[in-house]
Amino acid sequence: MTTKNDGIPDPSVRTLRQLFDDGQIALEMSRRERATSADAIDDRVRFGHFAARIEDAVTEVLDGIHTVPAEARPSVAALVVRSLRLLQTLSSEADDIEFGLYKSLSLVAQTLRRTEQFADGLDFVCRQLNVVTGGPVLCSRVVDDQWRVVASSGVASSVVGSSVLLATGSAEHLALTERRPTPSIRPAQQAGGVVENALGTDSYIVVPLVSSRNTYGLIHCGFTGPDPTSMCAFLSLLGELVTLAWTNRSNDAEFDEFESRVRREFEPHSAHRDVPGRRAGEQAALTRREREVLQLVLHGVSNARIATTLFISVETVKSHVKNVLRKCGAVNRSELIAQFPAGGARIGAIRTSA
Repeated sequence: MTTKNDGIPDPSVRTLRQLFDDGQIALEMSRRERATSADAIDDRVRFGHFAARIEDAVTEVLDGIHTVPAEARPSVAALVVRSLRLLQTLSSEADDIEFGLYKSLSLVAQTLRRTEQFADGLDFVCRQLNVVTGGPVLCSRVVDDQWRVVASSGVASSVVGSSVLLATGSAEHLALTERRPTPSIRPAQQAGGVVENALGTDSYIVVPLVSSRNTYGLIHCGFTGPDPTSMCAFLSLLGELVTLAWTNRSNDAEFDEFESRVRREFEPHSAHRDVPGRRAGEQAALTRREREVLQLVLHGVSNARIATTLFISVETVKSHVKNVLRKCGAVNRSELIAQFPAGGARIGAIRTSA
């Protein structure tokens, strides 16, 4: 397709062609072989990875397209067009998967608020999470220096009622201390083997169920995919929801706000329409997540660090940043930062989308 005399480096076009081929294969294999929601989670990460790399490769090729001889440009341009179409498809598929996952949170919310016995609600949470992740699930109540299993799915029923010491330095202790989902990819020695034996894997995520005042419990989620951390954003919201129900299930207003936030924050990005020339002073409609990303961008935080801070993938961060730039009418980060000379103090002037 290209030669050394094309005027454009061989590696850039070769890389784009390889990414295009690999992305197509990944998309086709996903459509043929996806069997569970856990497979969808892996696909979401994979598609986001391909989309980000294809976008970077297309940019590199276009940067050098003006040096390509006239006779070589049609083939290079055709590859770029096909790659952009694939990028759009991959991004759309990833958005749809993410939206489906977060719709399941609404189902959990509806069940928790309507179930008469809270224990029955915990059983449903475990079953739903078992479907989403494809792995076994434990839910426990923390009392003093121990946690006791009160609900489960995908494990032997005899596990319910088991008590385990909350050992310092364990994944359980870290999750409660840091108040965020904590992956544990090692033998669960501090838990006396209960978690490893019950879940059948030493790869799991611990989700803390904590409020500002109380510690309620833990969720152990076995995960067989290649990247357990890809589940952290979903599990963080699930933990927040279960904690809300554990604290006060009679507060319908809080449940309504939670469900509204889930719909608002995780609708597919493709559903947003471009609004050219919108500036910060014109009340750009940002989601709460976009406002969080904007605040971090204004403080010079890198995409990788934003991803770690918000429990989302780097690809998702890039998507949020693009949406913020578009909605604020900025071409790049420098122009965006110039709109907020007070380092983010004017973010409050931007309205949040409903």
